[in-house]
Amino acid sequence: MNDRLFVLSALNTNEECPGELQQSRPLYFSSLKQAQIAAACFRQAYSFIYECGANSKSLYCLVLEEYEMDSIFQLKLSTRVFSAEGEELDCSIASDDGQFTGRPEKLQRHKVGDIVEATCGEHLNLGIVLQRPLTEKEVARKVSGKVQDDCYTILSYPSLDVDYVQSPFVFTPKGQVDNDVCAYLHEAMDAYIVHSPKTSKPEKPGESGNSGEQGDSGMNKKRRGRPKSNKEKKK
Repeated sequence: MNDRLFVLSALNTNEECPGELQQSRPLYFSSLKQAQIAAACFRQAYSFIYECGANSKSLYCLVLEEYEMDSIFQLKLSTRVFSAEGEELDCSIASDDGQFTGRPEKLQRHKVGDIVEATCGEHLNLGIVLQRPLTEKEVARKVSGKVQDDCYTILSYPSLDVDYVQSPFVFTPKGQVDNDVCAYLHEAMDAYIVHSPKTSKPEKPGESGNSGEQGDSGMNKKRRGRPKSNKEKKK
């Protein structure tokens, strides 16, 4: 008897407001394999769900969440993100109530100083990576890790808010980023390091040193991932 529920949905950009995200109606599956098959052909077979043509550029990515069934708690067991073409990009298998053992460096798709896109609430933000998720060695030094440790710390543009974004929801920008914006973000990152004495300094771009725990910098910090569905908002 299957005790898992797999929920697949699309995140779509708003053609009139490219920085806004909308979540499609979900599809439900009883096995990971069936959900992965659906993701692979989502653009062609399920384009009616997000009300645009199969070649539309508004489909940003697909999100597959795994839940425990027959539970009074909404316990998420894993999160997988696929490209618009159905290729699996990343996966976080840290459950909401379980321990996080660390993200291997080979599975960290971004490094400190990288310019990235990240889903922040109902928005797609451009930003720069301040800190990476904790590695296995770093979690071991903390004794135990939580799902919150599988996050990138992002300095968002243009607000310069500091956001904690779950690893699968951080992407390489799909379009070209203006050189002036890149320079602004790198300057902002340097200023953040200088004016945040309580925060362990992120490694310099290109390095893979250890990053300590994130302290209070006085900036607005939020942990964000996919947008909430209408059902979740009502709760």
